[in-house]
Amino acid sequence: MTKDESNCPFCDPDPSRVVAQSELAVALRDGYPVSEGHTLIVPRRHVSDWFDATDEERTEIFKLVDECKQLLKTTSS
Repeated sequence: MTKDESNCPFCDPDPSRVVAQSELAVALRDGYPVSEGHTLIVPRRHVSDWFDATDEERTEIFKLVDECKQLLKTTSS
């Protein structure tokens, strides 16, 4: 783990912020939301940008996007 990774706010999130998760990605309520339900979905592995994520990580991220959308739909109605 690099020095930057040891300060990562996504590596050990507060469990109350975790909305959904998979082996390769995690969905978290944003600590500083710009709108109600603002959720961050990030890979578990450190990557510098979207294009460094593997196909499997990108697939898991999009699965979590769909899952979070359904959760928001049912909780905000």
